[in-house]
Parts: sequence; structure tokens; C-alpha cells
Amino acid sequence: MVIHHFTHDKPKKPMQGTDSDLAWSDIISADTTLGNLFAFLEQEDFTHMIPDQVFIDAFIHSLLLPHEWD
Repeated sequence: MVIHHFTHDKPKKPMQGTDSDLAWSDIISADTTLGNLFAFLEQEDFTHMIPDQVFIDAFIHSLLLPHEWD
């Protein structure tokens, strides 16, 4: 999991990849530490984007190690 925070610079679009249109809550349980972090960031008006490749990697990881996210 990688969280990039930009305060002054803008992210470079080609480096981001294609947006998967997934919400973080589609792949991360809201009642976990990571889910609480994303909920907090969302409340603080941070925007997020989950690239397609990240979803694929997370999906494969969840199949191989399903309890590691808990």
C-alpha cells in the first residue's frame, strides 16, 4: 500500500496509471486500521485514486494471503 501526499507539487498524470473507479472501501474493510486511516483522510477532504494495477495486485494478494489485511 502506498499513499502519496502532495502539498505543493501536483502529481504527474502518466505516473499515476489509469483510475480503476473503485472506492477504497471496495477492497479494504472499513473496520480495520487501514480502513480507519482512509476514512480519516476522506473526512479531511483528501482525494484518492486507486489505479487499475493496484487493484489487480491487491486482489491477487488477497487470494494468496486473505487474512493479512485484517
